[in-house]
Amino acid sequence: MPLGNGQLIEASAGTGKTYTITNLCLRLLLGRDSPWQRPLAINEILILTFTIAATDELKYRISKRIEEARLAFRIGDDDDDIFIRHLLETSSDSSTDLKLLTAASQLINEASIFTIHGFCARVLGEQTFESGTLFDQELNAERDHLLKLAVEDCYRTLIMPLQEDIRQLALTLWPNPAMLARKLSPFLFRGELQALPAQTAEDANELVCKARKAQALWRDGDLGGTLLNADFKKNLKPYRRLEQMTAFCLSSNIDLDNELWKIYAADSLAGAVKKGGDLPTYPALELITEVHTGINAATTNLWHQVYASVSSLMQHHKETWNKMTIDDLLTSLAEAVNRPGSSLPESMADRWPIAMIDEFQDTDNIQNSIFSRVYQDDIKGHALLMIGDPKQAIYSFRGADVYTYINARRLSSKLHNLDVNWRSSPAIIEATNTLFQQDNVFGNDSDMPFVSVKPAPIHVDMKMMVAGVECPPYQLFVIEDPDRFASVAELTERAMNYAAEQTVSLINGERHASLNGKPVTAGGIAFLVRRRADAVAAQRALSSRGVQSVYLTLESVFLQDTADDLKLILEAILEPSNDQAIKAALATRLMQTNAAEIDRLNHDIQAQQAVHAEFRSYHDMWLEQDVAPMLNTLMERRQLAQTWLKIPNGERQITNLRHLIEILQKQSGIIKGMYQLIK
Repeated sequence: MPLGNGQLIEASAGTGKTYTITNLCLRLLLGRDSPWQRPLAINEILILTFTIAATDELKYRISKRIEEARLAFRIGDDDDDIFIRHLLETSSDSSTDLKLLTAASQLINEASIFTIHGFCARVLGEQTFESGTLFDQELNAERDHLLKLAVEDCYRTLIMPLQEDIRQLALTLWPNPAMLARKLSPFLFRGELQALPAQTAEDANELVCKARKAQALWRDGDLGGTLLNADFKKNLKPYRRLEQMTAFCLSSNIDLDNELWKIYAADSLAGAVKKGGDLPTYPALELITEVHTGINAATTNLWHQVYASVSSLMQHHKETWNKMTIDDLLTSLAEAVNRPGSSLPESMADRWPIAMIDEFQDTDNIQNSIFSRVYQDDIKGHALLMIGDPKQAIYSFRGADVYTYINARRLSSKLHNLDVNWRSSPAIIEATNTLFQQDNVFGNDSDMPFVSVKPAPIHVDMKMMVAGVECPPYQLFVIEDPDRFASVAELTERAMNYAAEQTVSLINGERHASLNGKPVTAGGIAFLVRRRADAVAAQRALSSRGVQSVYLTLESVFLQDTADDLKLILEAILEPSNDQAIKAALATRLMQTNAAEIDRLNHDIQAQQAVHAEFRSYHDMWLEQDVAPMLNTLMERRQLAQTWLKIPNGERQITNLRHLIEILQKQSGIIKGMYQLIK
């Protein structure tokens, strides 16, 4: 593969993407077939990915690959590795190549392997003049905290002073600041956002007057009774809600958020008229249509207003405190490299002649604008290698979009495919190819074709065998009589019990289940579920059959029971003389206190004083040393870890608790005050 210009490597799961990156690094370190006509140092090869864990994995894999190549060059042979053997055979000076690999191994900690955000932070920190970044600007502002402050300010300064009826419409959209933050968050941290429809000059007072006039026309003309004889379909809302609309028009409220304005607008009425029937026309209905249009315009305007307000307030807070969020790293560097006359792109390309972007399908337009500017095709001696697969795109919530990938794919000077799967059995590869080899399977065959893969030669005999017969790669089990179950919970229980039975039959030896000749064990089986309730049902079904399991989830730790328990404990520590709060804390599952111990506090004054003193000591420690040392002391004194590790799934509880302690400690540096931290 040539190493110049912009190229895209498409790699499906299991096709050796990381292996390919490590081999490309070996070529670059040895200067093989590269446009630079020289070997590159390990810190001249820029490798970017999306998570810290992925950077650690890449650094480990590259280091290991360099060591494998060093060993081969030192002994002068490697029969087991075709790629390294090729490097050996084509070497013009194996002694020099060994020195290059040794130098790379010794300098591996200087390798330029970053997350994209980490890379942006480094460039902005090191090249402040070229990027225009302030010298003392902090790069650790908490985005969520800034957003919280901004939406609270927006609520107070923009939403609450609105005209009463428009304010009610806004409160329907965003009942509280937290909801406003949640609704705005997907849009605030994206670049070059264009919001449609555009804002209009809708007059709120005029809209309110129209709404009251429409109500009066309906009421005075007894339109509800008249429309009973209209050609409406009897099962649709315009007919069924006539009495409700009449009552609404008799009331003193115009309730712009009421669905009735939409039901009796022209579009809805047209869809409710019987075939061949006439659409009723009355001045009240015409005015209702205008009101509905006005409500839509007012809603659009509210979105524009809160977006502009919260964006402005966040920027104001960042400038006031001289801080940047992690998203500002991207936008600041993108602005710097795309600024007319900027020397930064050339400086970056000289420092890192080649960049490899792993998981490129998860980049957004801001990230792509940085690297496409730095590594332009018309700049010789620089190269951009993008490695990705749009089928694996998972970061749309961060702003990544598949169209950025498609545009980069179209502009790539050359496209490469890794078409051998080194992970799976021939049967499951063939089955997967069959499932996806359909026309237009992803909606765009020209830009997102499905490329079938082949099994690796070393796996041609890989099979899953059950009772001496090869197991079909995909099996579907369907509950045929779901109607006889009273609830989803019962259906879930039935499904999980069946799956647990299948699991037991695979691992108990009776069916002689094996994968690639090795017996199937419980540790080799995974249940993938959509909801926490499904996972709990699965664990219950497995546990009742003597099969232990571990629950792994990406669900927020704040949604776990541990968070609720910890909140009660912290509230008791805040008020160490409050008997009720202390008893509530002790009664939590997390504290593992039995009922007798809690009841003893009602009769034994010494026990009561002792527990009050204990919680006062936690209170004082929180004030003097911070929240994490205090909670760690509580865990040690109450022996929570020792107790929970004896209980099934206790490890998960302790892991959640430690995670919550870390989050609280981090937030305590930003949010001042005990009450605010708990809130």
